[in-house]
Amino acid sequence: MEKLDYITHLENDTAQFLQLIESLQPKQLELKPEDKWSVLENLEHILLVEEICIKMLASPSVLIHEKTERIGKEMLQRLIIDRREKKISAPEVLHPKGSITSIQKFKEVFIQQRKQLQTQIQQNQLIIDNRMYKHPFLGEMTVVDWLYFIPIHTNRHLIQIQELVKF
Repeated sequence: MEKLDYITHLENDTAQFLQLIESLQPKQLELKPEDKWSVLENLEHILLVEEICIKMLASPSVLIHEKTERIGKEMLQRLIIDRREKKISAPEVLHPKGSITSIQKFKEVFIQQRKQLQTQIQQNQLIIDNRMYKHPFLGEMTVVDWLYFIPIHTNRHLIQIQELVKF
């Protein structure tokens, strides 16, 4: 994984996501089908996941893989986006609690978290190596796998939001 390529991808993903979010009408934010999260709840979930990922990747790990990727970007794309019909229940800690009540609040936190991730990568505070951390459903993933996971996970929810508001 080339740092500059990843940073560019992350910036593009952030811009695309924010563009969609900013186009939403206030009524659309509260749409909540039975047994699903509203737009705002999806947004809060994204923030919770990214916050945990950033903290986790900054911590040491005793698990080391022989390569920098165990799953890889393409397989993560297939598992998380292409096979969306397989529903996965997020652990309770990643369930929205109602702290995101507006697009503006989401944007502030989302942009700050994405900038934090970029800075950590650019300044080598987040080391891209063979360390592994456990994902609750995908198993052990390397730092690179986790870095790919972050925008792919966001895109999964982007699609859900688009379906919810019927884009």
